[in-house]
Amino acid sequence: MANQLAKDLEIMFENYVEGFEAACVVSRNAKKFRPGDTAMQRAGDVLYRPQHYHMNIEEGLDLSSKTPTALVQRLVPSVFKEPKKHSVHSGCA
Repeated sequence: MANQLAKDLEIMFENYVEGFEAACVVSRNAKKFRPGDTAMQRAGDVLYRPQHYHMNIEEGLDLSSKTPTALVQRLVPSVFKEPKKHSVHSGCA
C-alpha cells in the first residue's frame, strides 16, 4: 500500500504543469527593468523603485468615527547580487 502513489503522482504532476505554464506566461509578460551602471554604482547596488500610491478604503456613510487615511507610497529595493561561482576541481594534482 505504501508504494501505490501512481494516481496521486499523476494528479500532482498535472497540477504542477498547469501552474508552471501559468508562471511562464506571467514571466513573459512581466516588465523588465535595467538600471544604469552609474546609478547602481552610486547607490551601492541597491536601487529603490517607487510603486503606485495606496490608500486604505473606509466603508459606510458615517465617517465621523473613522480615522483619517494616509496616502502611502511604497519603495521596493532592487538589489544586485553577484552570481555564486562554483569552483570545479580537476582530478589532477
